[in-house]
Amino acid sequence: MSRINRSLAKTDTIPRSLNTLALPILFYIAPRALALYRSVRSSAYKQSIRPLPPQLVPVLTLLLLSAGLTLILLLPQFKPTNIFALTSARPTTSTNVLFEKLASIRPLTGQEEGPLRSAIGRKEGRLLYYALGPDTLTECMFCSPAEFENPGVSTIPLSYLVYQLPSQLTPHILNVFLIGLVTSPIAGSFIYSFLSTSSLPLAPTSTSSSTTTARWRTPFLTISIALAAADVYFLATYDVRTNASPAALRSIESVDFLHWRLRTYRLSSLALLNTLLATCIYLSATNRFFINPPSIHDRLTAVGQGLEVGNARLWATGMVKNSVVRSAELRRKEGEYWEEEGRVWEEREVVSAIQGALRRMGREQLGVLEHAAAERAGVVVAGMGVPTGTGAPGGG
Repeated sequence: MSRINRSLAKTDTIPRSLNTLALPILFYIAPRALALYRSVRSSAYKQSIRPLPPQLVPVLTLLLLSAGLTLILLLPQFKPTNIFALTSARPTTSTNVLFEKLASIRPLTGQEEGPLRSAIGRKEGRLLYYALGPDTLTECMFCSPAEFENPGVSTIPLSYLVYQLPSQLTPHILNVFLIGLVTSPIAGSFIYSFLSTSSLPLAPTSTSSSTTTARWRTPFLTISIALAAADVYFLATYDVRTNASPAALRSIESVDFLHWRLRTYRLSSLALLNTLLATCIYLSATNRFFINPPSIHDRLTAVGQGLEVGNARLWATGMVKNSVVRSAELRRKEGEYWEEEGRVWEEREVVSAIQGALRRMGREQLGVLEHAAAERAGVVVAGMGVPTGTGAPGGG
Protein backbone atom coordinates (compact mmCIF):
# COMPACT_ATOMS: atom_id res chain seq x y z
CA MET A 1 0.00 0.00 0.00
CA SER A 2 2.82 2.40 0.83
CA ARG A 3 4.39 1.70 -2.57
CA ILE A 4 1.15 2.61 -4.30
CA ASN A 5 0.87 5.80 -2.30
CA ARG A 6 4.43 6.76 -3.21
CA SER A 7 3.73 6.17 -6.90
CA LEU A 8 0.56 8.25 -6.71
CA ALA A 9 2.48 11.00 -4.97
CA LYS A 10 5.05 10.99 -7.77
CA THR A 11 2.38 11.26 -10.42
CA ASP A 12 0.74 14.07 -8.45
CA THR A 13 3.89 16.16 -8.54
CA ILE A 14 3.68 16.56 -12.32
CA PRO A 15 0.32 18.39 -12.39
CA ARG A 16 1.32 20.46 -9.36
CA SER A 17 4.56 21.55 -11.01
CA LEU A 18 2.67 22.37 -14.17
CA ASN A 19 0.23 24.49 -12.19
CA THR A 20 3.14 26.25 -10.49
CA LEU A 21 4.59 27.15 -13.88
CA ALA A 22 1.29 27.76 -15.66
CA LEU A 23 -0.11 30.39 -13.31
CA PRO A 24 2.79 32.89 -13.63
CA ILE A 25 2.97 32.31 -17.36
CA LEU A 26 -0.79 32.81 -17.65
CA PHE A 27 -0.73 36.04 -15.64
CA TYR A 28 2.18 37.28 -17.74
CA ILE A 29 0.90 36.32 -21.19
CA ALA A 30 -2.87 36.88 -20.84
CA PRO A 31 -2.77 40.70 -20.33
CA ARG A 32 -0.26 41.13 -23.14
CA ALA A 33 -2.25 38.92 -25.50
CA LEU A 34 -5.40 40.89 -24.66
CA ALA A 35 -3.61 44.18 -25.24
CA LEU A 36 -2.27 42.92 -28.58
CA TYR A 37 -5.76 41.84 -29.64
CA ARG A 38 -7.24 45.21 -28.66
CA SER A 39 -4.51 47.10 -30.50
CA VAL A 40 -5.13 45.04 -33.64
CA ARG A 41 -8.85 45.61 -33.37
CA SER A 42 -8.44 49.33 -32.77
CA SER A 43 -6.05 49.69 -35.71
CA ALA A 44 -8.51 47.75 -37.86
CA TYR A 45 -11.34 50.15 -37.05
CA LYS A 46 -9.30 53.29 -37.69
CA GLN A 47 -10.10 52.75 -41.36
CA SER A 48 -13.74 52.39 -42.24
CA ILE A 49 -15.02 49.05 -43.48
CA ARG A 50 -15.56 49.20 -47.22
CA PRO A 51 -17.56 46.98 -49.57
CA LEU A 52 -15.89 44.16 -51.44
CA PRO A 53 -14.44 45.39 -54.77
CA PRO A 54 -16.30 43.85 -57.72
CA GLN A 55 -13.00 42.62 -59.22
CA LEU A 56 -12.56 40.28 -56.25
CA VAL A 57 -15.99 38.65 -56.43
CA PRO A 58 -14.98 36.10 -59.13
CA VAL A 59 -11.72 35.45 -57.25
CA LEU A 60 -13.55 34.48 -54.07
CA THR A 61 -16.10 32.53 -56.12
CA LEU A 62 -13.36 30.45 -57.75
CA LEU A 63 -11.71 29.69 -54.42
CA LEU A 64 -14.94 28.69 -52.69
CA LEU A 65 -16.07 26.60 -55.67
CA SER A 66 -12.75 24.75 -55.70
CA ALA A 67 -13.02 24.13 -51.96
CA GLY A 68 -16.58 22.85 -52.36
CA LEU A 69 -15.61 20.59 -55.27
CA THR A 70 -12.71 19.19 -53.25
CA LEU A 71 -15.03 18.38 -50.37
CA ILE A 72 -17.48 16.70 -52.75
CA LEU A 73 -14.68 14.38 -53.90
CA LEU A 74 -14.45 13.15 -50.31
CA LEU A 75 -17.91 11.60 -50.52
CA PRO A 76 -17.98 7.78 -50.61
CA GLN A 77 -19.36 7.80 -54.17
CA PHE A 78 -16.11 9.30 -55.48
CA LYS A 79 -13.61 7.32 -53.40
CA PRO A 80 -11.62 4.47 -54.98
CA THR A 81 -13.13 1.12 -54.10
CA ASN A 82 -11.55 -0.59 -51.11
CA ILE A 83 -12.55 -4.21 -51.55
CA PHE A 84 -11.44 -5.14 -48.03
CA ALA A 85 -13.60 -2.47 -46.41
CA LEU A 86 -16.47 -3.16 -48.81
CA THR A 87 -16.56 -6.91 -48.04
CA SER A 88 -15.49 -6.56 -44.37
CA ALA A 89 -12.93 -9.29 -45.04
CA ARG A 90 -10.08 -10.02 -42.70
CA PRO A 91 -6.52 -9.32 -43.90
CA THR A 92 -5.87 -13.07 -43.88
CA THR A 93 -8.91 -13.92 -46.01
CA SER A 94 -7.98 -15.94 -49.07
CA THR A 95 -8.18 -14.33 -52.49
CA ASN A 96 -10.94 -16.64 -53.75
CA VAL A 97 -13.17 -16.00 -50.72
CA LEU A 98 -12.50 -12.26 -50.95
CA PHE A 99 -13.60 -12.02 -54.57
CA GLU A 100 -16.58 -14.32 -53.97
CA LYS A 101 -17.79 -11.87 -51.32
CA LEU A 102 -17.16 -8.95 -53.68
CA ALA A 103 -19.07 -10.70 -56.51
CA SER A 104 -22.03 -11.26 -54.19
CA ILE A 105 -22.20 -7.49 -53.55
CA ARG A 106 -21.75 -6.24 -57.12
CA PRO A 107 -20.46 -7.52 -60.48
CA LEU A 108 -16.69 -7.68 -60.84
CA THR A 109 -14.94 -5.40 -63.32
CA GLY A 110 -12.36 -6.57 -65.82
CA GLN A 111 -9.50 -5.01 -63.83
CA GLU A 112 -10.66 -6.70 -60.63
CA GLU A 113 -11.16 -10.08 -62.27
CA GLY A 114 -7.70 -10.12 -63.86
CA PRO A 115 -4.78 -7.91 -62.77
CA LEU A 116 -6.07 -7.02 -59.29
CA ARG A 117 -6.91 -10.62 -58.39
CA SER A 118 -3.47 -11.71 -59.49
CA ALA A 119 -1.72 -8.86 -57.66
CA ILE A 120 -3.30 -9.27 -54.22
CA GLY A 121 -2.95 -13.04 -54.39
CA ARG A 122 0.54 -12.52 -52.97
CA LYS A 123 1.35 -11.10 -49.56
CA GLU A 124 3.50 -8.34 -51.05
CA GLY A 125 0.71 -7.43 -53.44
CA ARG A 126 -1.72 -6.92 -50.57
CA LEU A 127 0.72 -4.71 -48.72
CA LEU A 128 1.17 -2.57 -51.83
CA TYR A 129 -2.61 -2.47 -52.28
CA TYR A 130 -3.01 -1.00 -48.80
CA ALA A 131 -0.43 1.70 -49.57
CA LEU A 132 -1.08 2.52 -53.24
CA GLY A 133 -4.67 1.58 -53.97
CA PRO A 134 -5.98 -0.52 -56.88
CA ASP A 135 -5.07 1.66 -59.88
CA THR A 136 -1.30 1.47 -59.56
CA LEU A 137 -1.32 -2.31 -59.10
CA THR A 138 -3.52 -2.93 -62.13
CA GLU A 139 -2.34 -0.24 -64.58
CA CYS A 140 1.42 0.08 -64.09
CA MET A 141 3.11 -1.77 -66.97
CA PHE A 142 6.75 -1.27 -65.89
CA CYS A 143 6.32 -1.98 -62.16
CA SER A 144 8.13 -5.06 -60.95
CA PRO A 145 6.81 -6.93 -57.89
CA ALA A 146 10.24 -8.53 -57.56
CA GLU A 147 11.56 -5.24 -56.12
CA PHE A 148 9.46 -5.80 -53.01
CA GLU A 149 10.15 -9.50 -52.50
CA ASN A 150 13.40 -8.77 -50.68
CA PRO A 151 12.59 -8.89 -46.93
CA GLY A 152 15.01 -6.05 -46.32
CA VAL A 153 12.92 -3.65 -48.41
CA SER A 154 10.17 -2.03 -46.31
CA THR A 155 9.35 1.09 -48.32
CA ILE A 156 7.43 1.32 -51.58
CA PRO A 157 9.52 0.16 -54.59
CA LEU A 158 10.82 2.91 -56.84
CA SER A 159 8.90 1.80 -59.95
CA TYR A 160 5.58 1.87 -58.09
CA LEU A 161 6.46 5.21 -56.50
CA VAL A 162 7.30 6.80 -59.87
CA TYR A 163 3.98 5.64 -61.32
CA GLN A 164 2.02 6.82 -58.25
CA LEU A 165 3.49 10.31 -57.96
CA PRO A 166 1.77 11.99 -60.98
CA SER A 167 -1.74 11.10 -59.79
CA GLN A 168 -0.83 12.03 -56.24
CA LEU A 169 0.65 15.41 -57.18
CA THR A 170 -2.08 16.39 -59.67
CA PRO A 171 -4.38 17.99 -57.04
CA HIS A 172 -1.45 19.94 -55.61
CA ILE A 173 -0.34 21.18 -59.05
CA LEU A 174 -3.87 22.28 -59.91
CA ASN A 175 -4.17 24.07 -56.59
CA VAL A 176 -0.85 25.86 -57.07
CA PHE A 177 -2.06 27.00 -60.50
CA LEU A 178 -5.36 28.19 -58.97
CA ILE A 179 -3.62 30.18 -56.22
CA GLY A 180 -1.25 31.74 -58.75
CA LEU A 181 -4.21 32.65 -60.95
CA VAL A 182 -6.41 34.27 -58.30
CA THR A 183 -3.51 36.21 -56.78
CA SER A 184 -2.28 37.61 -60.09
CA PRO A 185 -2.87 41.36 -60.62
CA ILE A 186 -5.13 41.01 -63.68
CA ALA A 187 -7.02 37.80 -62.88
CA GLY A 188 -9.92 39.41 -61.03
CA SER A 189 -10.39 42.18 -63.61
CA PHE A 190 -10.18 39.74 -66.53
CA ILE A 191 -12.70 37.30 -65.07
CA TYR A 192 -14.96 40.16 -64.01
CA SER A 193 -14.92 41.72 -67.47
CA PHE A 194 -15.39 38.30 -69.10
CA LEU A 195 -18.45 37.55 -66.97
CA SER A 196 -19.86 41.08 -67.32
CA THR A 197 -19.61 41.39 -71.12
CA SER A 198 -18.64 39.24 -74.01
CA SER A 199 -15.88 41.64 -75.09
CA LEU A 200 -12.26 40.81 -74.36
CA PRO A 201 -10.93 44.23 -73.22
CA LEU A 202 -10.15 44.23 -69.50
CA ALA A 203 -12.10 46.15 -66.95
CA PRO A 204 -10.28 48.93 -65.13
CA THR A 205 -7.84 47.35 -62.73
CA SER A 206 -8.01 48.49 -59.11
CA THR A 207 -4.56 48.94 -57.62
CA SER A 208 -5.83 48.20 -54.12
CA SER A 209 -7.59 45.03 -55.29
CA SER A 210 -4.51 43.68 -57.05
CA THR A 211 -2.36 44.54 -54.02
CA THR A 212 -4.82 42.77 -51.73
CA THR A 213 -4.56 39.50 -53.64
CA ALA A 214 -0.85 39.76 -54.46
CA ARG A 215 0.14 40.06 -50.81
CA TRP A 216 -1.19 36.52 -50.16
CA ARG A 217 0.56 34.91 -53.14
CA THR A 218 3.89 34.03 -51.53
CA PRO A 219 2.64 32.60 -48.20
CA PHE A 220 -0.11 30.47 -49.71
CA LEU A 221 2.02 29.21 -52.58
CA THR A 222 4.65 28.25 -50.01
CA ILE A 223 2.06 26.39 -47.94
CA SER A 224 0.70 24.61 -51.00
CA ILE A 225 4.16 23.49 -52.11
CA ALA A 226 4.94 22.37 -48.56
CA LEU A 227 1.76 20.26 -48.51
CA ALA A 228 2.80 18.60 -51.77
CA ALA A 229 6.29 17.89 -50.43
CA ALA A 230 4.87 16.45 -47.21
CA ASP A 231 2.49 14.25 -49.20
CA VAL A 232 5.35 12.81 -51.26
CA TYR A 233 7.56 12.42 -48.19
CA PHE A 234 4.96 10.42 -46.25
CA LEU A 235 4.42 8.09 -49.18
CA ALA A 236 8.12 7.62 -49.98
CA THR A 237 9.15 6.91 -46.38
CA TYR A 238 6.14 4.83 -45.38
CA ASP A 239 6.96 1.40 -43.94
CA VAL A 240 4.68 -0.89 -45.95
CA ARG A 241 5.46 -3.94 -43.83
CA THR A 242 3.73 -2.47 -40.77
CA ASN A 243 0.53 -4.03 -42.14
CA ALA A 244 2.23 -7.45 -42.05
CA SER A 245 2.66 -7.39 -38.26
CA PRO A 246 0.56 -9.76 -36.14
CA ALA A 247 -1.33 -6.83 -34.64
CA ALA A 248 -2.41 -5.64 -38.11
CA LEU A 249 -3.51 -9.11 -39.20
CA ARG A 250 -6.04 -9.49 -36.39
CA SER A 251 -8.85 -7.49 -38.00
CA ILE A 252 -9.55 -5.16 -40.88
CA GLU A 253 -9.73 -2.21 -38.47
CA SER A 254 -6.05 -2.72 -37.59
CA VAL A 255 -4.90 -2.31 -41.20
CA ASP A 256 -3.54 1.11 -42.20
CA PHE A 257 -5.04 1.88 -45.62
CA LEU A 258 -2.49 4.57 -46.45
CA HIS A 259 -3.82 5.32 -49.94
CA TRP A 260 -7.30 6.22 -48.70
CA ARG A 261 -5.99 8.01 -45.61
CA LEU A 262 -3.60 10.23 -47.59
CA ARG A 263 -6.34 11.00 -50.09
CA THR A 264 -8.60 12.24 -47.31
CA TYR A 265 -5.83 14.35 -45.77
CA ARG A 266 -4.83 15.72 -49.18
CA LEU A 267 -8.28 16.88 -50.27
CA SER A 268 -9.22 18.17 -46.83
CA SER A 269 -6.05 20.25 -46.54
CA LEU A 270 -6.50 21.75 -50.02
CA ALA A 271 -10.13 22.64 -49.29
CA LEU A 272 -9.11 24.23 -46.00
CA LEU A 273 -6.25 26.11 -47.68
CA ASN A 274 -8.49 27.61 -50.38
CA THR A 275 -11.16 28.56 -47.84
CA LEU A 276 -8.52 30.21 -45.67
CA LEU A 277 -7.17 32.14 -48.67
CA ALA A 278 -10.66 33.35 -49.60
CA THR A 279 -11.22 34.45 -45.99
CA CYS A 280 -7.94 36.36 -45.84
CA ILE A 281 -8.63 38.12 -49.15
CA TYR A 282 -12.13 39.08 -48.02
CA LEU A 283 -11.01 40.40 -44.63
CA SER A 284 -8.13 42.43 -46.06
CA ALA A 285 -10.12 43.74 -49.05
CA THR A 286 -12.96 45.02 -46.84
CA ASN A 287 -10.64 46.51 -44.18
CA ARG A 288 -11.95 44.15 -41.53
CA PHE A 289 -8.55 42.66 -40.71
CA PHE A 290 -4.97 42.44 -42.04
CA ILE A 291 -5.04 46.12 -42.94
CA ASN A 292 -2.08 47.62 -44.77
CA PRO A 293 -1.72 51.43 -44.97
CA PRO A 294 -2.16 52.81 -48.50
CA SER A 295 1.00 52.95 -50.54
CA ILE A 296 2.58 56.24 -51.63
CA HIS A 297 1.40 55.58 -55.18
CA ASP A 298 -2.21 55.15 -53.99
CA ARG A 299 -2.01 58.29 -51.86
CA LEU A 300 -0.62 60.38 -54.73
CA THR A 301 -3.28 58.96 -57.05
CA ALA A 302 -6.05 59.86 -54.60
CA VAL A 303 -4.67 63.39 -54.14
CA GLY A 304 -4.39 63.85 -57.90
CA GLN A 305 -7.95 62.65 -58.44
CA GLY A 306 -9.18 64.98 -55.70
CA LEU A 307 -7.42 67.93 -57.31
CA GLU A 308 -8.88 67.06 -60.70
CA VAL A 309 -12.39 66.89 -59.24
CA GLY A 310 -11.92 70.20 -57.42
CA ASN A 311 -10.55 71.87 -60.54
CA ALA A 312 -13.49 70.58 -62.58
CA ARG A 313 -15.96 71.94 -60.03
CA LEU A 314 -14.24 75.34 -59.98
CA TRP A 315 -14.27 75.43 -63.78
CA ALA A 316 -17.98 74.57 -63.82
CA THR A 317 -18.70 77.24 -61.19
CA GLY A 318 -16.80 79.81 -63.23
CA MET A 319 -18.73 78.91 -66.37
CA VAL A 320 -22.05 79.26 -64.53
CA LYS A 321 -20.99 82.61 -63.04
CA ASN A 322 -19.83 83.85 -66.44
CA SER A 323 -23.17 82.86 -67.98
CA VAL A 324 -25.05 84.72 -65.24
CA VAL A 325 -22.97 87.88 -65.70
CA ARG A 326 -23.41 87.89 -69.49
CA SER A 327 -27.20 87.45 -69.40
CA ALA A 328 -29.37 90.40 -68.40
CA GLU A 329 -32.24 88.13 -67.42
CA LEU A 330 -30.05 85.99 -65.20
CA ARG A 331 -28.47 89.10 -63.62
CA ARG A 332 -31.96 90.38 -62.80
CA LYS A 333 -32.98 87.07 -61.23
CA GLU A 334 -29.75 86.97 -59.23
CA GLY A 335 -30.39 90.46 -57.91
CA GLU A 336 -33.93 89.55 -56.93
CA TYR A 337 -32.65 86.48 -55.13
CA TRP A 338 -30.12 88.38 -53.04
CA GLU A 339 -32.66 91.12 -52.24
CA GLU A 340 -35.08 88.47 -51.01
CA GLU A 341 -32.26 86.78 -49.10
CA GLY A 342 -31.39 90.06 -47.36
CA ARG A 343 -35.01 90.65 -46.36
CA VAL A 344 -35.23 87.15 -44.88
CA TRP A 345 -32.15 87.65 -42.73
CA GLU A 346 -33.51 90.99 -41.48
CA GLU A 347 -36.82 89.56 -40.29
CA ARG A 348 -37.44 89.77 -36.57
CA GLU A 349 -37.92 86.02 -36.11
CA VAL A 350 -34.65 85.19 -37.88
CA VAL A 351 -32.68 87.83 -35.95
CA SER A 352 -34.06 86.66 -32.61
CA ALA A 353 -33.34 83.04 -33.45
CA ILE A 354 -29.71 83.87 -34.34
CA GLN A 355 -29.26 85.92 -31.15
CA GLY A 356 -30.72 83.10 -29.05
CA ALA A 357 -28.38 80.56 -30.67
CA LEU A 358 -25.37 82.79 -29.99
CA ARG A 359 -26.40 83.23 -26.34
CA ARG A 360 -26.73 79.47 -25.92
CA MET A 361 -23.29 78.89 -27.40
CA GLY A 362 -21.51 80.83 -24.68
CA ARG A 363 -18.46 83.04 -24.89
CA GLU A 364 -15.95 80.19 -25.15
CA GLN A 365 -17.68 78.38 -28.00
CA LEU A 366 -18.28 81.67 -29.78
CA GLY A 367 -14.56 82.47 -29.54
CA VAL A 368 -13.71 79.07 -31.03
CA LEU A 369 -16.16 79.69 -33.87
CA GLU A 370 -14.70 83.13 -34.60
CA HIS A 371 -11.16 81.71 -34.57
CA ALA A 372 -12.14 78.91 -37.01
CA ALA A 373 -13.83 81.46 -39.29
CA ALA A 374 -10.73 83.67 -39.23
CA GLU A 375 -8.50 80.73 -40.14
CA ARG A 376 -10.80 79.71 -42.99
CA ALA A 377 -10.86 83.29 -44.30
CA GLY A 378 -7.08 83.46 -44.09
CA VAL A 379 -6.76 80.30 -46.16
CA VAL A 380 -9.18 81.63 -48.78
CA VAL A 381 -7.49 85.00 -49.25
CA ALA A 382 -3.92 83.78 -48.80
CA GLY A 383 -1.65 85.23 -51.46
CA MET A 384 -4.11 87.98 -52.40
CA GLY A 385 -2.52 90.68 -50.23
CA VAL A 386 -5.69 91.06 -48.19
CA PRO A 387 -5.10 91.36 -44.40
CA THR A 388 -7.44 89.45 -42.07
CA GLY A 389 -8.57 90.34 -38.57
CA THR A 390 -10.06 88.21 -35.82
CA GLY A 391 -13.30 87.86 -37.66
CA ALA A 392 -13.92 88.36 -41.35
CA PRO A 393 -11.32 89.69 -43.73
CA GLY A 394 -11.09 93.42 -43.91
CA GLY A 395 -9.49 96.05 -46.12
CA GLY A 396 -6.23 97.83 -45.30
